[in-house]
Amino acid sequence: MYKGMSILKKYPEIRHSILYGLLMADFVFLLKWCQWQFLIMSSHMEIYVGLIAVFFTALGLWLSTNLAKPKVRTVIIEKEVYLQDGLINEQELQKLNLSAREYEVLQLLSKGYTYC
Repeated sequence: MYKGMSILKKYPEIRHSILYGLLMADFVFLLKWCQWQFLIMSSHMEIYVGLIAVFFTALGLWLSTNLAKPKVRTVIIEKEVYLQDGLINEQELQKLNLSAREYEVLQLLSKGYTYC
């Protein structure tokens, strides 16, 4: 048997207090429900407009954070490059159809010089 029921049988004067408290709680709930219904009926348009505004504000914030993310991720790779000064691979120059002067200009460009 439920413990609460045994206490109510043991102390009958508590039964009336608990029943009175439950009825008061139900009455307060009914009043709050009626107040909420009156609020909805009297200003339903403002509530719906406010809910739609909150929804679209949240949607706009979500879209702006997702669309503002960069689509390209930059990865920097560092490698050591060994330069061989003075050694020219003539076969590679012939494959690329470069003259010695063009090769020299390319070397100067790679060192940071400009043609101006």
